[in-house]
Amino acid sequence: MTDDGGQRRQATDAALRYLTPRARSTQEMRLYLTRRDIPADVAEGVLTDLQRRGLLDDLEFARNWIEWRMRSKPAGTRLVERELQDKGIPAETIEQLLSESAGAMDSVPAAAAVLRRQHRRYAGLERTAAYRRLLGLLARRGFDQHIARKAVDLVWEEWHRHEGN
Repeated sequence: MTDDGGQRRQATDAALRYLTPRARSTQEMRLYLTRRDIPADVAEGVLTDLQRRGLLDDLEFARNWIEWRMRSKPAGTRLVERELQDKGIPAETIEQLLSESAGAMDSVPAAAAVLRRQHRRYAGLERTAAYRRLLGLLARRGFDQHIARKAVDLVWEEWHRHEGN
């Protein structure tokens, strides 16, 4: 990179390209600019500019991440909390947003929806083996053990009730 203005322009262009596929957290963007060997002072200026323009907003990013998770690949609050921490979202922001949506995320219907997608994989197994594997699946997805047990019981019953008809 050449002069300060040229560096800033190139860094901004790179940042905008990185934002094209999906929104990013401030930490993700900072790491991206660092990997591209953008000097720290230039990167911080670009980050500030993107935040001022509304293109980089950790609160909105986290809110959208939670919404996407609930809609496309349901997970419990523990997993979503870990994902947001990995993306550099402040703990107080995570806590606030998860408390707003925890009821929808950590619920038997959400966990059961995950399991229903796995019918072919697990329905033919013996109950003990299937139960153990289904609980493991929900644990990896961040669901509370109490919720997971209820969901497994519910879905197992549904699968076998339909097979009897």
